[in-house]
Amino acid sequence: MEGPPKERLSRSGRDSVSMGLIAMVFFIIWGLLVNWEYGVAARIQVAVTQGVVSMVSTALSAEFIRWVVMRWKSGGGRRIFGAGFVRYVFIYTLVALAHAVAGTPEILRTMMPGLIVGVFFCFGYSWRISSQLPLDAGA
Repeated sequence: MEGPPKERLSRSGRDSVSMGLIAMVFFIIWGLLVNWEYGVAARIQVAVTQGVVSMVSTALSAEFIRWVVMRWKSGGGRRIFGAGFVRYVFIYTLVALAHAVAGTPEILRTMMPGLIVGVFFCFGYSWRISSQLPLDAGA
């Protein structure tokens, strides 16, 4: 049996890295498929950008969601929505900027699966973390 909620959350750093690695592999493959026609140089640039962005944004997102959920004063739906929505808008703004700076040829097509999966990740992970805490937990 697992310990109290905060003990269960303490192993979350490993969860964040694991989720980041899974995202990195999936989104490198997707980025290569979408940008294949642009040549080897573009493929390398997209793979590196997509891999780093996916790994870092997923791992940081998980930690950010956990941080917000643990400190959000109100419980339930507001906690879940707040953590999920804030993370979603913030991270995907940074992801779009990273791709623009890196010169990704098909930014929207490259980001589309992440935008879709990101909705489920943000709100699903917020719900998971929030459900492990009592309703009155937070700052």
